[in-house]
Amino acid sequence: MVPSRPSSSRPPTKGLDDYSEVLGMTPRQHEQKMRKWYVLLAVALFFSVFGEGFLMLAARMKEKREVEARRAKGAVTEPVRQGATTPSVPSTVPPAPGGPPNAAPR
Repeated sequence: MVPSRPSSSRPPTKGLDDYSEVLGMTPRQHEQKMRKWYVLLAVALFFSVFGEGFLMLAARMKEKREVEARRAKGAVTEPVRQGATTPSVPSTVPPAPGGPPNAAPR
């Protein structure tokens, strides 16, 4: 006697012939071809999120190397600006007579 398989409640899956007619390839071949696109998409998303940070870090490292190279040559270097600086003494302009302090002259 041949042992029979236990029946399952799942509907029968499509055979490879059905997939082959629609896709022109087996499911495994389709997964292999699609895998490269998934990897490319993952790489593109990664660099779209973190790419600007990498470029900023690379620019800072290049700037530091240039400063070190100038120091090694013995050249006088000016301090590297990290951003806009505010003046230590605020400039004060006396208000126009008879008007509000920020009024434009007539």
